[in-house]
Amino acid sequence: MGKMDVPCSDCGALHWSCEKLAKSSQADPKFGMCCFSGKIKLPKLNNPPQELLNLLSAQDPASKKFRDHIRSYNNALAMTSLGCDQDKSIHGGGPYVFKVQGRVYHRIGSLIPLPGKPPLYAQLYIYDPQEALHFRMNHLANAALDIGTMQILQDMLYRHHPGVQFYKQALELTQGMGPDQQCKIALHFDENTDHCRYNLPTQQFKGD
Repeated sequence: MGKMDVPCSDCGALHWSCEKLAKSSQADPKFGMCCFSGKIKLPKLNNPPQELLNLLSAQDPASKKFRDHIRSYNNALAMTSLGCDQDKSIHGGGPYVFKVQGRVYHRIGSLIPLPGKPPLYAQLYIYDPQEALHFRMNHLANAALDIGTMQILQDMLYRHHPGVQFYKQALELTQGMGPDQQCKIALHFDENTDHCRYNLPTQQFKGD
């Protein structure tokens, strides 16, 4: 098949030469699997914030260590936890396989921690940044992570992630409410949207 180095003239996606449309020539190959011959146009992704770009591309020891533990940093800064029924029947000496049975969903949980429980996930974003950093670095799962890198990433999210401001605003709106008042998050479905993409879930899951 040769190299996968033939660009689509419409979107730039790389293909093998044998994937070209039968009606196109070898000199001017056209492809349909990537963008349907230019009919589908996706906006280009924005560049990541400079702090993250540096960690992803630099060759200094801190950046290399970040890339080695990138999944752990992602977990430490996540706003939700993963909910699913994991199929653990697959065993063997090959690559690790994470197999899910049924649907995947996200658990948000309450806005503030339960009494006596440490803050987790989105709850950490309503804390003072130094307190949040302390909680993250004292979690056993983050023992191998670097506090300097964690602070860079946490500060980046405080500056760039709109969800952080939403959680802070939610706390400000609800912190004066009495114990008899409860707020719930509800999903609203717009009938004008595509029903195949934006349907409401058929089952509700409680948070952690």
